[in-house]
Amino acid sequence: MLSKLTLRNADTGRIAPFFIVFSFILIISAVFIPIVAVMIIQDVLFFSRDHWIFIRPTAAYVVFGAGMVWMAVVLLSTLFTKMWADRVEKPYRLTFLHMVLFLLAIPVYAYAVMHYTYLDDHGAHTNLLLSSEEKTIAWDDVTEVYREVDPETNRILSYTFSDGESDIYIPFRLTDTELRSHVRQVVNSYELDVTEIEAAG
Repeated sequence: MLSKLTLRNADTGRIAPFFIVFSFILIISAVFIPIVAVMIIQDVLFFSRDHWIFIRPTAAYVVFGAGMVWMAVVLLSTLFTKMWADRVEKPYRLTFLHMVLFLLAIPVYAYAVMHYTYLDDHGAHTNLLLSSEEKTIAWDDVTEVYREVDPETNRILSYTFSDGESDIYIPFRLTDTELRSHVRQVVNSYELDVTEIEAAG
């Protein structure tokens, strides 16, 4: 009874539409679902009224979307290898391998969600991509602030806080007036020097 429910014995013609449709839904959804998913999950896990500002790096959305595309690729690979096995009249024996590959998307999602930066009363904090530990630079320890600008437009691209040993990089957009205000507050309160550097061509 149970053997009939396994992928090895499944009717390829019946499962093909499900695999194909679900795969394309994953690929198309990877464009917009990460924006919603990352925001909601990070708010649930990390929201605090103590945060001055919470920044979600673009890489978090990209990696989350990549996880969705990966799942779609594994599903299509499963289908095509099953179809090939049926064609050559050999049993399909890659169920476990494809299941492991499919589940590899879970740590990808986790790393995407764990990628963030925020500022609060204590300092600048960040959790880099592929890192499991949050890095902090206390305001008292900041020795230099770097402001990266576009040499052609003089537009601010990022701020970097440094304590002499490590740096915390914060991307900047024109709409980030709140971030600029907080950086100015820190610079004035702690009498920090701001070094302007030009972005590499």
